[in-house]
Amino acid sequence: LFTPGTNIITATIFRFAEIESFTVADLPSDMTVYPQEYKLNCTKIGFYWYSNNMSIGSTTLTNYPRSFCNDNGNTCSGTVLTGPVVNTVRYTVNITWDGMNVSSGSISQSTTGDQMYQCMVADHPGRKVTRIRTVTIKVPATAPSSLTEVNQTATTITVSWTPLDSSDADGYVVNVTSDTDTVQTVQVEGSSNNTITLNGLRGGTTYNITVRAYQQLLGPASTISVFTHICQQKGILISIEL
Repeated sequence: LFTPGTNIITATIFRFAEIESFTVADLPSDMTVYPQEYKLNCTKIGFYWYSNNMSIGSTTLTNYPRSFCNDNGNTCSGTVLTGPVVNTVRYTVNITWDGMNVSSGSISQSTTGDQMYQCMVADHPGRKVTRIRTVTIKVPATAPSSLTEVNQTATTITVSWTPLDSSDADGYVVNVTSDTDTVQTVQVEGSSNNTITLNGLRGGTTYNITVRAYQQLLGPASTISVFTHICQQKGILISIEL
């Protein structure tokens, strides 16, 4: 690296492979889209011969064809990046999160709460030097409790739940389905907001209402089923049996 205005040239010599960065990319901004998808990017620099994997807990999320990678032939099919450092290669894992399981291709791992991922790069042969980076994604560990119907009309349902602490949630996502069809999905911002009125519903219909807290990703769900009566006025229930 040449320093402008001087005669100084700085060189970095790598004896082993190293991790330049390990980051999460494309975290969802719209919490109403489900399941959620994002990427893990681990960028390696230095020595061209190494082993490499990304994992959550004891589950390896990468599946390279050999036990080590060789940059001379890009044997692990990473993305070769141009720049001041040779042998800069980025490895990407695509993640799908369904609220219970982390999946990458055919690999799946159940998890609860914050997700901590690890990228490991080790020299080959010998694995005498191992580099490790971790990254954590904030995820609520518990579902909102005491989900309850507090009011309804022929076309609306009002529900409430016990809110999570502000350190455990940034808000909530409420999903309404009838049979297998999604009727509406609403994002409620703020951990203390714990009541919502769902409009535009039909009388004489059973709805499944699911509430999840979210931080960077959605947490586990609480669900109730509510039947909307045909007509309801001044505390008198009028129903029609078909």
